[in-house]
Amino acid sequence: MASKIKTIRDLYELWYGGSIPGDTQRTLLQSIFMKTDDPITTGSTGIINPQYGAVVDTLLNYEADAWKLLAKKPYDSAGFRLETARPATLVSGVAENGALPDTIEGTFTEEEIVPKWMMTRWEITHNVIVRSELGDGIPQTETFFREKNAEYFEKGMNQALLADAEAAASGASGNTTNAAGNNIESIDRIISSDSEEDAFGGSYTGWYDAYGSWDRDSGTTYDAVVSHNSGTDRGLKLDLIDDLIRQCRDAGAKKENQIFLTDSETFMDWSALIDPKYRITDVGYKVTENGVTTEVGAEEAVARAVVYDGRPIFISEDVPTDGAGRIYLIDTSALYIKVYMPTMYMQTKLNPDVLLVDAIKQYYAYLWVGEVFCTSPTRQGKIRDLA
Repeated sequence: MASKIKTIRDLYELWYGGSIPGDTQRTLLQSIFMKTDDPITTGSTGIINPQYGAVVDTLLNYEADAWKLLAKKPYDSAGFRLETARPATLVSGVAENGALPDTIEGTFTEEEIVPKWMMTRWEITHNVIVRSELGDGIPQTETFFREKNAEYFEKGMNQALLADAEAAASGASGNTTNAAGNNIESIDRIISSDSEEDAFGGSYTGWYDAYGSWDRDSGTTYDAVVSHNSGTDRGLKLDLIDDLIRQCRDAGAKKENQIFLTDSETFMDWSALIDPKYRITDVGYKVTENGVTTEVGAEEAVARAVVYDGRPIFISEDVPTDGAGRIYLIDTSALYIKVYMPTMYMQTKLNPDVLLVDAIKQYYAYLWVGEVFCTSPTRQGKIRDLA
């Protein structure tokens, strides 16, 4: 498959263009839909009631804001090579007629990153569908729940991307070599360090080790730039942000590739610290499958983002919080999402799949396959323990 796919659009053409090889869809349906947990039936609260009509409001925010910021690339390899150390001697002078210097070699590791399978799945009995068609429930029940579960799926992916490494560590009951489990790797775990693990890693090992191999329990090789205060919340200061920018820049990050990500509370605290004429401006941006692009023309921009020192600031309610939300400084050239299979919608039918599932109901699912990749943790940054 990799030989056919060069860009993310090639991948979308393969999966969405009706050219899925073999019996992949049927095989997936058989494995996905043979399990029953929480069906939508005529007894489900709020589903069948002719008095209330079709409008269903929500008290929840389903915005998948962080997910949209990262570039999507095809899953063309299950890993990468990472240089972790330079040679001790990079260059040597040679005396006239003298011996040549020793050859040199850097230190490299192989990082194996397998794709994760992420799914939202639901089921509806045919009795609910029939009752809805007769006017006893939400009109177009299948369409409604397909759209509603799309919101659940997108929000769930955003939450998984921003899962709190400390929360997983503090709730652990043993050591692990796979902190993310079957979920995608989280930005918070990727952007962490040995020092942060020492302060917040709990009683067990492995819970800050991104991909299961980036040792933060006893080594600093995979350290990101992390500013913490050992669990004591402190007020946000511009010096903290400026120092984060400096350290990431010293590690090789370039301004044009960097974005800030935080929550609305921290953003308001940040805005209050400085004169609006000093280093805070705004910039037009657009979001595509290649992630966020800033400094676009007015005709291309879909929205505007506040910029601090040339780096746009984005907000997500799913950013982990201490006293206030953490701040991430992400080098998007080295932190992105690889996609093996873009989001697929699947469902069974009454005929003949009712015989397969052994029930008069239909099953539905959204399925996505891929993983979050980071090829340089040292260029990523985080500020936490903010009041």
